[in-house]
Amino acid sequence: MKKIRLFLSLCAILSINQAHSQDILMTNAQSAINNLGPDNPFAFYDLNLSDNEIKTLEKIIINPLTLKNYENYGNIDKLEVEVSEFIKSLSEENEIIASEASQLITKLVKGLVQASGEETAWVALRPSIPNPAFDLPRWHHDGYYYGPREIRQYKFALVLKGPSTLFCKLSPDEKNAFDILKKKEIQKIVQDKSGKIIKFEEDISNRQALATMISDFQAPITIAKPYQGAVFVVGETHSAIHSEPPISENRLFLSILPGSKSQIDELRLRWEKF
Repeated sequence: MKKIRLFLSLCAILSINQAHSQDILMTNAQSAINNLGPDNPFAFYDLNLSDNEIKTLEKIIINPLTLKNYENYGNIDKLEVEVSEFIKSLSEENEIIASEASQLITKLVKGLVQASGEETAWVALRPSIPNPAFDLPRWHHDGYYYGPREIRQYKFALVLKGPSTLFCKLSPDEKNAFDILKKKEIQKIVQDKSGKIIKFEEDISNRQALATMISDFQAPITIAKPYQGAVFVVGETHSAIHSEPPISENRLFLSILPGSKSQIDELRLRWEKF
C-alpha cells in the first residue's frame, strides 16, 4: 500500500511539473507573439525543456532510408499516437524513446496552440540527414496560408534536433528590393502523363541572385539558440525572410501553423489538389 501511495504521489508531482512547464512555455510564446510587428517580423522564445526532455530529443535517431515527413491538419487529439509511430518509423532504435518523445512534442504543440489563442493547427515534422541542399540559402517569405487576410497570420518553427532556421532582417527599402527580385522567380511545373502537377522545380538562378542580394546588403542573420523556438509573420508585407540552414548533421524540424478548424481544413483541401 505504501508503494502505491508513493507511486501516486510521484505521478501527481510529475503532472504538476509538466503543467507548470507548459504554462511557462505559453507565457514565453505569448510574449514573443506580442513582440511581432513591422519592425519585428520574427521573435524567439525559450521552450523551457528539462534536462531529461533534452536527452530524449538527443536520443532520436534518423535513418537515411526512412526519411518521410509527418503532417497533421488539425487533428491534435491524434497527435501523440501518430507522432510516436512517426518517431519509430525513423529508426527501429527509437522504439524505446518514441512514446516519451511523442509526449514532449505533443506538449509543445498544444502549448503553442494555446499561446496563439487559436483552435488547432497544421503540424509538420520534417527529418533531414546531412546534405548540401541548403549550402546556398533558400531565402524566402511565406505567403498567406488561409483567409481572411486581414487577420495577422504567424507560424511557429522549432528545431528539435540539428541546426536552427536562418532569419534575416531587412530595412523597408531592402525588403522592397528583395520582393521585386523574388517575383521574377520562374518555377518549372512538372506534370505526369495525365497532366497532373507532380512538383514545382525551383528557379536556382533566382535563388542565387537572392542570396547574393542578402550578402550585398550585409543584413544581420539571426538564429534561435538551442532549444529556443521561433515565431514569425507570414503573408504581410513585413513577413519574415528566412531559410533552411546548411545541414551538416541530422535535423528534426517542427512547424506549427495555428488557426481555426475551418482555416486548417481550407489549407488542407487546397494543398490536396497538388
